[in-house]
Amino acid sequence: MIKKSTLERIISEDLAAIWTILNAEEKHLIADNFVIHNFKKNQIIYAEKDEPQFLWCLLKGKVKLFKDGIGGRQQILRLYRPIQYFGYRAFFAEEPYVSTAAA
Repeated sequence: MIKKSTLERIISEDLAAIWTILNAEEKHLIADNFVIHNFKKNQIIYAEKDEPQFLWCLLKGKVKLFKDGIGGRQQILRLYRPIQYFGYRAFFAEEPYVSTAAA
């Protein structure tokens, strides 16, 4: 479980742009369901065909979205930087991921 002070710092510093437009009920909903995951470089965040469980927001580092191509090569579809959301299409559509995301 994340400490309340850590959660408040992350929300106030890293997510300030969206936090200010939310009402009290929306803020409470996010705070109650907020989870922080730490990944090492090249660690898989989610894989193609996995069922989505989270709406992902990158706080620090980079995320590579890719598909496996011919001969085991990766075709990079997109790179994400801090304070960008990813994996949301599958999450809201309630469908499996169509690509893989790695730190």
